[in-house]
Amino acid sequence: MKKKGLLLILVLIIGLAIVPVQAKSFKGFYADEDVTINKNVDSSLFAAGETIDVNATVDGNSFLAANEIKLSGNHDSIFVAGKDIALNETYTKDAFIAGQNIKIESSTIRDLFVAADTVKITSDIDRNAYIGCSSVTIDSYVGGDVYIAAETIKLGENAIISGTLKYPSDAKITIADGATVAKEVTYTSTTTTTNTTNYATIIMGKVSSFLGLLVAGFVLLFGYNKLFKEIEKEKFDSNTIVKTSVTGFVTLIVLPIAAIVVMCTGVGLSIGLIALVTYFVLIYLSSIITAYYFGNKYLKAKIDNQYLLLTASLACLFVIKLIPYIGGIVGFVSLCFGLGFLFNVVKPRPTKK
Repeated sequence: MKKKGLLLILVLIIGLAIVPVQAKSFKGFYADEDVTINKNVDSSLFAAGETIDVNATVDGNSFLAANEIKLSGNHDSIFVAGKDIALNETYTKDAFIAGQNIKIESSTIRDLFVAADTVKITSDIDRNAYIGCSSVTIDSYVGGDVYIAAETIKLGENAIISGTLKYPSDAKITIADGATVAKEVTYTSTTTTTNTTNYATIIMGKVSSFLGLLVAGFVLLFGYNKLFKEIEKEKFDSNTIVKTSVTGFVTLIVLPIAAIVVMCTGVGLSIGLIALVTYFVLIYLSSIITAYYFGNKYLKAKIDNQYLLLTASLACLFVIKLIPYIGGIVGFVSLCFGLGFLFNVVKPRPTKK
C-alpha cells in the first residue's frame, strides 16, 4: 500500500514538473516541499509536496498528493493520495482517499472511497462508504451502506449504520454496546487479505487512472495546444455531437479491422502496426477531448485557465462514469465522440493544387 501511495505522489509531481514555469503562475496550483493554504481558493486546487496543510474553502475539486496531508474546509470533491492523511472538519461531496494511515474526524462526506492500511472514521458519512484496508474503526453515523474488505473491524459505541454492513465472514469484528447496524451481510472469501487487496486495487486503480489521464492531458495541452484551440472553436450543437460520435463509432469498428487486413498482406505489416498503435493512443486520449469539449461549454465562464478547465472537466466526467448504468453509457459516448474528433484531426487532408 505504501509503495502504491508513493507511486501516485510521483505521478502527480511528474505532472506538475511537465509545466514548471506555467504552473507557478496558475491560480490553484501549488508545488513545493511544504504547502500551506489558509486563504480560500476560488478555483479547483491542485497541490503536491512533502507536506500539505489545507484549511480553506475551495470553490471546486481538490487534488492533493504528499507524504503527510492535513485537510479542512469546504470542497466539491477531494482526491487525496499520501502516507499519513488526516481530515478534520472537512465538508465534501465525494472523497477518494488512498494512503497508509487515514483519520477522518468531525467531517461531513457524502460518499467515501478509501484504500489504506489503517482507517479510523469518527465522522458522518451521508450515504455510502467503500473501504479496503487491514483494520478499520468506525465510530460515527453512516446514512447508507458500508462495504468493507478488512482483517479487523471495530464499530464504536457511537456507530450508526442505517444501511447494510457487508464484510468478510472470516474478519475479526467487534461491535461495541450502543452501536446500531440495520443489517449485516457477510461474504466468503479465500482469504481476507486477498479481498482487501482487491478492494484496495480497485480504488487505487480508479484514482491512479484518473491521475494518469490528467497528466497525459497536461502533456497534450502543453505540447499540442493547437488541438485544444480547435476544440474551443468547434461548434457546440447536437448535429456536431452526433456527427462526430458516429465518426468515432465507425473508426472504433473499422480501423482495427483494416489494420489487421493490411498486416495480413505481409507488405503492409509495419503500416498495420503503426495504425494499431495510433488506434489505442487515440482511444486513451478520447476522454480528454470529450471532457474538454463539454467543459469548455459549461465551465468556461467560471474557469478561464486551460489547465484548471481540463482538470475540472476530467473530474466531472470521472464522477459521472462512476454512476451505475448511466456511467457506462456516458463512457461509451465519450469514447466515440473523442475518437471521432481525434480522427478528424489526424486523418490525411486533401491538398489544393
